[in-house]
Amino acid sequence: MDSLWGQLIIFLLSFLVLLTLINPISAQNAFLKACLESGTYQNNSHYQKNLDTLLSSLAPNLNKYGFYNTSVCPTSKDAINAVVLCRGDVKPDICRSCVKDAASKIKQICPNYKAAIGGYDQCMLRYRSPYNITLDMERPSVYVYNDKHNFTSADRYKEVLRELLGRLRSQAAKGGSDLKFATGSQQGPDNQKIYGMAQCAPDLSEKQCNDCVNEAIGELPVCCNNRIGGRVLKVVCNIQYETNFQFYNLTRSLS
Repeated sequence: MDSLWGQLIIFLLSFLVLLTLINPISAQNAFLKACLESGTYQNNSHYQKNLDTLLSSLAPNLNKYGFYNTSVCPTSKDAINAVVLCRGDVKPDICRSCVKDAASKIKQICPNYKAAIGGYDQCMLRYRSPYNITLDMERPSVYVYNDKHNFTSADRYKEVLRELLGRLRSQAAKGGSDLKFATGSQQGPDNQKIYGMAQCAPDLSEKQCNDCVNEAIGELPVCCNNRIGGRVLKVVCNIQYETNFQFYNLTRSLS
Protein backbone atom coordinates (compact mmCIF):
# COMPACT_ATOMS: atom_id res chain seq x y z
CA MET A 1 0.00 0.00 0.00
CA ASP A 2 2.84 2.42 0.89
CA SER A 3 4.48 1.63 -2.44
CA LEU A 4 1.23 2.37 -4.29
CA TRP A 5 0.76 5.70 -2.55
CA GLY A 6 4.39 6.54 -3.28
CA GLN A 7 3.81 5.89 -6.97
CA LEU A 8 0.67 8.02 -6.96
CA ILE A 9 2.51 10.92 -5.29
CA ILE A 10 5.33 10.72 -7.82
CA PHE A 11 2.70 10.49 -10.58
CA LEU A 12 1.01 13.66 -9.30
CA LEU A 13 4.28 15.55 -9.13
CA SER A 14 5.06 14.46 -12.68
CA PHE A 15 1.74 15.84 -13.90
CA LEU A 16 2.04 19.14 -12.01
CA VAL A 17 4.96 20.12 -14.22
CA LEU A 18 2.64 19.71 -17.21
CA LEU A 19 0.38 22.63 -16.28
CA THR A 20 0.81 24.57 -19.50
CA LEU A 21 -0.35 28.01 -20.60
CA ILE A 22 -1.62 27.66 -24.15
CA ASN A 23 -4.21 29.07 -26.48
CA PRO A 24 -6.86 26.74 -27.91
CA ILE A 25 -5.53 26.82 -31.47
CA SER A 26 -2.00 25.68 -30.50
CA ALA A 27 -3.21 22.99 -28.07
CA GLN A 28 -2.91 20.15 -30.58
CA ASN A 29 0.80 20.91 -31.07
CA ALA A 30 1.76 20.41 -27.41
CA PHE A 31 2.90 16.92 -26.43
CA LEU A 32 1.77 16.04 -22.92
CA LYS A 33 3.51 13.24 -21.11
CA ALA A 34 4.17 11.61 -17.77
CA CYS A 35 6.86 8.97 -17.25
CA LEU A 36 5.43 6.81 -14.47
CA GLU A 37 7.60 5.46 -11.68
CA SER A 38 6.78 1.79 -12.21
CA GLY A 39 10.29 0.52 -12.80
CA THR A 40 12.49 0.42 -15.88
CA TYR A 41 13.45 -2.19 -18.44
CA GLN A 42 16.77 -3.09 -20.04
CA ASN A 43 17.51 -2.53 -23.70
CA ASN A 44 16.97 -5.65 -25.83
CA SER A 45 14.98 -7.28 -23.02
CA HIS A 46 11.74 -9.24 -23.47
CA TYR A 47 9.88 -6.25 -22.03
CA GLN A 48 11.30 -3.92 -24.66
CA LYS A 49 10.40 -6.35 -27.44
CA ASN A 50 6.86 -6.65 -26.06
CA LEU A 51 6.57 -2.87 -25.79
CA ASP A 52 7.79 -2.33 -29.35
CA THR A 53 5.25 -4.87 -30.58
CA LEU A 54 2.48 -3.26 -28.56
CA LEU A 55 3.17 0.33 -29.62
CA SER A 56 3.46 -0.59 -33.30
CA SER A 57 0.06 -2.31 -33.14
CA LEU A 58 -1.90 0.68 -31.82
CA ALA A 59 -2.52 2.89 -34.86
CA PRO A 60 -3.43 0.06 -37.29
CA ASN A 61 -5.98 -1.48 -34.92
CA LEU A 62 -7.95 1.56 -33.79
CA ASN A 63 -11.70 1.24 -34.20
CA LYS A 64 -13.48 3.83 -36.33
CA TYR A 65 -14.02 6.00 -33.24
CA GLY A 66 -10.36 6.04 -32.23
CA PHE A 67 -10.31 3.57 -29.33
CA TYR A 68 -8.14 0.52 -28.72
CA ASN A 69 -7.38 -1.49 -25.59
CA THR A 70 -4.89 -4.33 -25.94
CA SER A 71 -2.30 -6.41 -24.11
CA VAL A 72 0.72 -8.52 -25.00
CA CYS A 73 1.72 -11.66 -23.08
CA PRO A 74 -1.06 -11.08 -20.50
CA THR A 75 -0.01 -14.03 -18.31
CA SER A 76 3.71 -13.25 -18.39
CA LYS A 77 5.79 -11.19 -15.96
CA ASP A 78 6.55 -8.98 -18.98
CA ALA A 79 2.86 -8.36 -19.74
CA ILE A 80 1.96 -4.88 -20.93
CA ASN A 81 -1.43 -3.26 -21.50
CA ALA A 82 -2.13 -0.17 -23.60
CA VAL A 83 -5.19 2.04 -23.92
CA VAL A 84 -5.59 4.57 -26.74
CA LEU A 85 -8.36 7.16 -26.97
CA CYS A 86 -8.73 9.76 -29.70
CA ARG A 87 -11.06 12.70 -29.26
CA GLY A 88 -14.44 11.59 -30.54
CA ASP A 89 -14.70 14.22 -33.27
CA VAL A 90 -11.32 13.45 -34.84
CA LYS A 91 -11.40 11.77 -38.25
CA PRO A 92 -9.91 8.25 -38.46
CA ASP A 93 -6.91 9.16 -40.62
CA ILE A 94 -5.96 12.06 -38.33
CA CYS A 95 -6.47 9.82 -35.29
CA ARG A 96 -4.18 7.12 -36.67
CA SER A 97 -1.51 9.68 -37.54
CA CYS A 98 -1.73 11.21 -34.06
CA VAL A 99 -1.46 7.82 -32.34
CA LYS A 100 1.43 6.71 -34.52
CA ASP A 101 3.35 9.89 -33.69
CA ALA A 102 2.50 9.69 -29.97
CA ALA A 103 3.59 6.02 -29.78
CA SER A 104 6.96 6.93 -31.28
CA LYS A 105 7.47 10.05 -29.22
CA ILE A 106 6.56 8.58 -25.84
CA LYS A 107 9.41 6.07 -26.07
CA GLN A 108 11.86 8.85 -26.90
CA ILE A 109 10.70 11.05 -24.03
CA CYS A 110 10.33 8.23 -21.47
CA PRO A 111 13.17 5.86 -22.45
CA ASN A 112 13.20 2.53 -20.58
CA TYR A 113 10.15 3.38 -18.46
CA LYS A 114 7.76 0.47 -17.94
CA ALA A 115 4.77 2.81 -17.79
CA ALA A 116 3.96 6.16 -19.38
CA ILE A 117 1.18 8.41 -20.60
CA GLY A 118 1.52 10.71 -23.58
CA GLY A 119 -0.29 12.35 -26.45
CA TYR A 120 -1.66 15.47 -28.01
CA ASP A 121 -4.95 17.36 -27.99
CA GLN A 122 -6.40 14.86 -30.47
CA CYS A 123 -5.18 11.58 -28.93
CA MET A 124 -3.78 10.12 -25.73
CA LEU A 125 -2.23 6.73 -24.98
CA ARG A 126 -1.14 4.92 -21.85
CA TYR A 127 0.88 1.76 -21.42
CA ARG A 128 1.63 -0.18 -18.25
CA SER A 129 0.93 -3.51 -16.58
CA PRO A 130 -1.61 -4.59 -15.52
CA TYR A 131 -4.82 -2.87 -16.68
CA ASN A 132 -7.12 -1.59 -13.94
CA ILE A 133 -9.99 0.74 -14.92
CA THR A 134 -10.63 1.78 -11.32
CA LEU A 135 -7.02 2.79 -10.78
CA ASP A 136 -6.89 4.63 -14.11
CA MET A 137 -10.01 6.60 -13.14
CA GLU A 138 -8.35 7.69 -9.90
CA ARG A 139 -5.05 8.76 -11.40
CA PRO A 140 -4.15 12.46 -11.12
CA SER A 141 -4.97 14.48 -14.23
CA VAL A 142 -3.26 16.47 -16.92
CA TYR A 143 -4.45 20.08 -17.02
CA VAL A 144 -4.34 22.31 -20.09
CA TYR A 145 -5.83 25.78 -19.96
CA ASN A 146 -6.18 29.11 -21.72
CA ASP A 147 -4.43 31.90 -19.82
CA LYS A 148 -6.91 34.59 -20.83
CA HIS A 149 -9.45 36.13 -18.41
CA ASN A 150 -11.97 38.18 -20.36
CA PHE A 151 -15.32 37.61 -18.67
CA THR A 152 -16.71 39.73 -15.87
CA SER A 153 -19.61 37.68 -14.51
CA ALA A 154 -17.41 34.92 -13.10
CA ASP A 155 -19.97 33.30 -10.80
CA ARG A 156 -22.63 33.09 -13.50
CA TYR A 157 -20.05 31.85 -16.03
CA LYS A 158 -19.05 28.97 -13.73
CA GLU A 159 -22.70 28.10 -13.15
CA VAL A 160 -23.45 27.88 -16.87
CA LEU A 161 -20.24 25.92 -17.49
CA ARG A 162 -21.17 23.33 -14.88
CA GLU A 163 -24.67 23.02 -16.31
CA LEU A 164 -23.24 22.43 -19.78
CA LEU A 165 -20.62 19.91 -18.71
CA GLY A 166 -23.12 18.11 -16.49
CA ARG A 167 -25.45 17.69 -19.46
CA LEU A 168 -22.62 16.47 -21.68
CA ARG A 169 -21.42 14.07 -18.98
CA SER A 170 -24.83 12.41 -18.93
CA GLN A 171 -24.98 12.21 -22.74
CA ALA A 172 -21.50 10.72 -23.01
CA ALA A 173 -22.15 8.16 -20.26
CA LYS A 174 -25.23 6.91 -22.12
CA GLY A 175 -23.16 6.20 -25.22
CA GLY A 176 -22.65 2.67 -26.50
CA SER A 177 -19.72 0.28 -26.38
CA ASP A 178 -18.11 1.96 -29.40
CA LEU A 179 -18.24 5.62 -28.40
CA LYS A 180 -18.97 7.63 -25.27
CA PHE A 181 -18.62 11.23 -26.48
CA ALA A 182 -20.74 14.39 -26.39
CA THR A 183 -20.34 17.98 -27.50
CA GLY A 184 -22.57 21.01 -27.16
CA SER A 185 -22.81 24.70 -26.36
CA GLN A 186 -24.70 27.00 -24.05
CA GLN A 187 -25.17 30.74 -23.92
CA GLY A 188 -23.23 32.29 -21.07
CA PRO A 189 -23.19 35.74 -19.49
CA ASP A 190 -21.96 38.88 -21.27
CA ASN A 191 -23.08 37.57 -24.68
CA GLN A 192 -20.49 34.80 -24.61
CA LYS A 193 -21.07 31.27 -25.86
CA ILE A 194 -19.46 28.35 -24.07
CA TYR A 195 -18.57 25.21 -26.05
CA GLY A 196 -17.95 21.94 -24.23
CA MET A 197 -16.98 18.31 -24.69
CA ALA A 198 -17.05 15.20 -22.49
CA GLN A 199 -15.65 11.79 -23.38
CA CYS A 200 -15.01 8.41 -21.76
CA ALA A 201 -13.30 5.27 -22.93
CA PRO A 202 -16.15 3.20 -24.37
CA ASP A 203 -15.35 0.15 -22.23
CA LEU A 204 -16.43 2.06 -19.12
CA SER A 205 -19.90 1.43 -17.75
CA GLU A 206 -22.40 4.29 -17.60
CA LYS A 207 -21.71 4.69 -13.88
CA GLN A 208 -17.94 4.57 -14.32
CA CYS A 209 -18.14 7.21 -17.04
CA ASN A 210 -20.34 9.45 -14.90
CA ASP A 211 -17.99 9.07 -11.94
CA CYS A 212 -14.86 9.76 -13.99
CA VAL A 213 -16.27 12.87 -15.68
CA ASN A 214 -17.64 14.09 -12.35
CA GLU A 215 -14.12 13.89 -10.93
CA ALA A 216 -12.79 15.83 -13.90
CA ILE A 217 -15.45 18.55 -13.51
CA GLY A 218 -14.64 18.75 -9.82
CA GLU A 219 -11.02 19.56 -10.67
CA LEU A 220 -11.88 22.64 -12.77
CA PRO A 221 -11.41 25.06 -9.84
CA VAL A 222 -7.91 23.63 -9.37
CA CYS A 223 -6.74 23.87 -12.96
CA CYS A 224 -8.89 26.38 -14.76
CA ASN A 225 -10.47 28.83 -12.30
CA ASN A 226 -11.60 31.97 -14.18
CA ARG A 227 -10.06 30.69 -17.41
CA ILE A 228 -12.00 31.07 -20.65
CA GLY A 229 -10.89 27.65 -21.79
CA GLY A 230 -9.51 24.48 -20.28
CA ARG A 231 -9.18 20.73 -20.43
CA VAL A 232 -8.91 18.02 -17.79
CA LEU A 233 -7.48 14.76 -19.14
CA LYS A 234 -7.60 11.48 -17.28
CA VAL A 235 -6.53 8.12 -18.64
CA VAL A 236 -10.09 6.97 -19.39
CA CYS A 237 -12.07 10.21 -19.60
CA ASN A 238 -11.64 13.91 -20.32
CA ILE A 239 -13.52 17.18 -20.58
CA GLN A 240 -12.84 20.39 -22.45
CA TYR A 241 -14.45 23.81 -22.82
CA GLU A 242 -13.73 27.04 -24.70
CA THR A 243 -15.43 30.43 -24.86
CA ASN A 244 -16.55 31.77 -28.25
CA PHE A 245 -14.49 29.07 -29.97
CA GLN A 246 -16.01 25.87 -31.39
CA PHE A 247 -12.96 23.65 -30.98
CA TYR A 248 -14.64 20.41 -32.05
CA ASN A 249 -15.65 19.13 -35.48
CA LEU A 250 -19.42 19.42 -35.42
CA THR A 251 -19.99 17.24 -38.51
CA ARG A 252 -17.91 14.40 -37.09
CA SER A 253 -19.54 14.83 -33.65
CA LEU A 254 -23.01 14.30 -35.13
CA SER A 255 -22.08 11.35 -37.38
